[in-house]
Amino acid sequence: MTVNDLIEKLRAYPGDYRVVVPGYESGIDDIDEPKLASIYLDVGEESWSGPHMLAYEGRPGVPAVLIVDKRNGNRVKV
Repeated sequence: MTVNDLIEKLRAYPGDYRVVVPGYESGIDDIDEPKLASIYLDVGEESWSGPHMLAYEGRPGVPAVLIVDKRNGNRVKV
């Protein structure tokens, strides 16, 4: 995906939404389609897990746009 492609896709979301990516591990991969997610802020307790986490089904969180890589995009349930 190019920068122009990503900008166009992000225009579909409110400008004040946080943009997040999954944390942990290394390597570089192409990104998949941005997805609307609900997250809890500043709840990560382990240094490797990242400070935020996806909200549980039925318990709302803060709206965010999640960008994942193509290889793991369908493993992240939002």
